[in-house]
Amino acid sequence: MATDHQASQRVYVELKRDVLAGQTVGHLHIGALALRYATSVTPVREAMLRLVGERLIAMRSAGGFIVIIRQEQEVRNLYAYNMELALLASAWTHGDPVDILPLHDEPRGLDPPIDVFFSALAARTSNIALAAAIGTVNDQLCRIRRAEQGHLTGLAQEFTKLEQLAESGAKVALHRALRTYHRRRIRHARALVQKIQIDDLARSLLIT
Repeated sequence: MATDHQASQRVYVELKRDVLAGQTVGHLHIGALALRYATSVTPVREAMLRLVGERLIAMRSAGGFIVIIRQEQEVRNLYAYNMELALLASAWTHGDPVDILPLHDEPRGLDPPIDVFFSALAARTSNIALAAAIGTVNDQLCRIRRAEQGHLTGLAQEFTKLEQLAESGAKVALHRALRTYHRRRIRHARALVQKIQIDDLARSLLIT
């Protein structure tokens, strides 16, 4: 049983990493994934069910699994939800202002690491439920944020401003900057979705 659990956890981590990075797209074939991750089909199926629960992949009505393709309105909703969570976390936080970026668990390879910023902001509230909610949104926004890097400019400057405001404890200014940050992305939601769709199409053509 321990070995099965270890295999399931390994496959879950590797499959999730590939989905978040856009390395695995479209329909998912359990047998092919079992070969990729050098395991049996059971750990793959278990990992896929966990990712269904995290809304990273979906079960098809006709059977099988597919990586979720987020549409424009859902992307807008995710950004709006993340903004409200971030505003709540920044108003709630009571930790040491100099410790705004203490967390580096499961980095997504984003540059700048805005997902780590939001996780750290939530962690300073000492509220596990809020931290978990922001972690979930971080996962669901991961591919969108990767698309930002090829579409939006000035990301490093935005990140630096948010970090400095959080460290300074200037909550009013931080709230204003968080709203500006998210509203900019909501305006660009359509272009970001289109970029991901083009990237996925290119990847599927390479695979075939």
